[in-house]
Amino acid sequence: MRTKGIQSVLNELIDERRGSAAGPAGLAMGERLKEEGGRIDVDIRRIRVLSGLNILVESLIKSLVERSFIGPCDVYVEQPVNPDLQPELHGAGIANISFFARLSVLEDLPRFREDFGYQIRYLFNAIQSHELYTDLFPPDGRAPRGILFPFHREDGADVTGFFYLLEHVPGGRFLRITLESEQDSRLRMTRIPHRVVNRIDLVHTRVDIPRAADVVAQGLWETCGRQGWKYAASAVHLDDYFGFLRLAGLPQIEALDFSWPPSFARAVLSSPRSRLFTSVARILYALGDSAIVAGLVEGRLICLQEGTCCVYLDLSQKNRCLNLSIDAPRVKAGLPECLGRMPAVRGTSLEQPEAFRGDRVLLIHHLTGEVLGFIQALADMDASRVETLWVKYAGSVEPAFREIILSLPETLFRFHGVTPVPEADGVHSRFMLSEDYAAAEGHAPLAEALRQTPHGFFEAMRRVSLHLFFRMATEALAAGERLVVIEDGGYLAPVLHRWCGEGLTVGGAAAAVGFPEDSLPAGAAPRSFRDWIQSVLVGSVEHTRNGYEALKEVERDCGGLAFPSLSIAISDFKVNAESRDVAYSCLNAIENIMNGMGFVLADRVALVLGAQGAIGRKTMRILEARLGAEHLHGVDIVSPAEPPAWTFAPDLASLPEKALARVDVIFGVVGQSICGPDWIERLLAVTEKSHLFFASGSTKTMEFAQLSAWLSALATQPAPTLGGQPLRVDLSDLHDPKTGARQGRSARLTFGDRTVTLHLLADLMPVNFLYYGVPSETMNHVMNELLRLSALLVRRHGEGNPFSPALLALDHEIHFDKDDGESGARPGKEAR
Repeated sequence: MRTKGIQSVLNELIDERRGSAAGPAGLAMGERLKEEGGRIDVDIRRIRVLSGLNILVESLIKSLVERSFIGPCDVYVEQPVNPDLQPELHGAGIANISFFARLSVLEDLPRFREDFGYQIRYLFNAIQSHELYTDLFPPDGRAPRGILFPFHREDGADVTGFFYLLEHVPGGRFLRITLESEQDSRLRMTRIPHRVVNRIDLVHTRVDIPRAADVVAQGLWETCGRQGWKYAASAVHLDDYFGFLRLAGLPQIEALDFSWPPSFARAVLSSPRSRLFTSVARILYALGDSAIVAGLVEGRLICLQEGTCCVYLDLSQKNRCLNLSIDAPRVKAGLPECLGRMPAVRGTSLEQPEAFRGDRVLLIHHLTGEVLGFIQALADMDASRVETLWVKYAGSVEPAFREIILSLPETLFRFHGVTPVPEADGVHSRFMLSEDYAAAEGHAPLAEALRQTPHGFFEAMRRVSLHLFFRMATEALAAGERLVVIEDGGYLAPVLHRWCGEGLTVGGAAAAVGFPEDSLPAGAAPRSFRDWIQSVLVGSVEHTRNGYEALKEVERDCGGLAFPSLSIAISDFKVNAESRDVAYSCLNAIENIMNGMGFVLADRVALVLGAQGAIGRKTMRILEARLGAEHLHGVDIVSPAEPPAWTFAPDLASLPEKALARVDVIFGVVGQSICGPDWIERLLAVTEKSHLFFASGSTKTMEFAQLSAWLSALATQPAPTLGGQPLRVDLSDLHDPKTGARQGRSARLTFGDRTVTLHLLADLMPVNFLYYGVPSETMNHVMNELLRLSALLVRRHGEGNPFSPALLALDHEIHFDKDDGESGARPGKEAR
């Protein structure tokens, strides 16, 4: 009865004290000022930042645990406060921390050891709030009040039954901590002036906020010193703090993204670093407050007032990113801004606002600002859904693009991609389903297949695109809508045509890529694949020359195509204007990487594979002006119209040995792998150079596939040889010296008394996509051709006058009418 009575009295006292709880308006840290219009203002200026507490607390916990195992007696521990390590606490008049607990309370400590440690850490973090600190250290001469931490009542996960009373004893210059249990407390709380902390959450975290603040403050300081305006902190270096935020109610959080105006950078660099540290620490303490987190999750804007600046908080990227914008709310970019950079595309979308009504679009294209604008145009033209598979060879998603993509509604937009994972040979990568855009759970069989069986880039992209096609076609049929495929690279349409030509059933085609038969429409599996897709697929539109050639090959092999496949690949603008800009873009990327390594492009001897193609011809003109004809060689199955000033060969074997010995930059735009092992070994045998640079301007990974396979085989052999000599292969990554961005890899080959290093720029994938691809001014016209041709395909189908099932190229079989967008069907010249 006595124990029950004590518990009852204590709980009644706690309930009575709730009105004087820490943190006005429900905030444990900071003070809520006002709330209006979806915005909450919080003053965090009075949060105390007491340095060195983590060291103090860990020492105290260690001493308490050690003393509790000494013998059957009460525990009393004193922990000195170091004026150098805990200057603020020592300056407040605290020389020691004393801790007392009775034997009966601590006899179960071995069971609760971890929880006990969490609770002690929580006490010291909590007293940095203004309200608790001023209760312990009154500034106006009042007597200090104790702080009661009833973990047994306020922590929903508590298993200890513990509560703590923290008191300041000015005469003895110490803080007293008394631990009691709800089972047999002996504290007479009615006689002790105290405040009850009635919002206790996030107890079960072990986070060193001062250390996290130090890391973030250092990052901000260094970025300001580089005249930067953005800094992102991730869990890589702040794992415990991000764990803290996840428990606080942000389970998806991956990054803290800071941004600021120039005035903030000037203020940071002209002030002591300690001031920046204090500000950051206050912010990090406030972020873990459950009331602030709840506001963020509800979509509110939180304004933290800290000193002379305000920090505006909001969540984005499906709650993966917490944005901290200093001095002004964040300006949010979106698809309309991307479309605004392409006036021709925007004009087409305004002229044909209902062109894609009732149509779903499967888009396979590169992740660029121009393609994001193209997606907005499709939406503006009333597409019922746009699903995009990104052609992305390597690297992380640019933060600005990720921000846009993950802010879009999944009812209209969905995004997918593949991500590289290096293989053991150090040369190749396998590609798996990316979770940058959406969780893989929605495509579990596909994700598992890519995990279990290695897929190169092209194979992975093709498999993912076919899965998406089956799912989108099934959904479109169920909704009574049509499907359009728009792609860059020939991943999907050539396979669909070939399956139709081979007479596959729907079930057989689905099984070929592991698409679950039970996910197909009822009764679809035994149907002819050709008949099935013709009931839902309007047609396809291809962007690239590689995709165009793949379609031509299928058309030749199968004696025709199953549905209209339109293409802009050999349009007048692409052949004449875009190819020039692609050449400049690739050479700019090559030169940037070489400059970062300390090499000069102007001092090289270049070999261009595919020298007579659209991009190849432009590349030869540019390099002839840069290097001189005597330092330039070209290989192509097509001979130049007139004998060129530079060395020409119809194939690699015909290239003179004297020329081959001098070559050190090999740029491939031929669209297929022609550098076989024999030629590579011949090159290494005769070369006069110690560094050879390989770069691709062609799509996907085909250009140097044999070179990659040759290196991979050497790297995995126990005793490789080259020309009968023992060979050593050392692989390393290439990184930009300023940004740290990965730019490819190098293979250092040592044989005999020679060393030759092969630099594989962009891992032998299209080098220009390491930078900016092709500028918007050019892509505006290219993407407008793609959009107009796609709209024309849909309109002709809707009017009952569809294009014939054939490969039809813009400016050849198809011509835009300058007045109303109608097309004629007349033959055109072939271009290359």
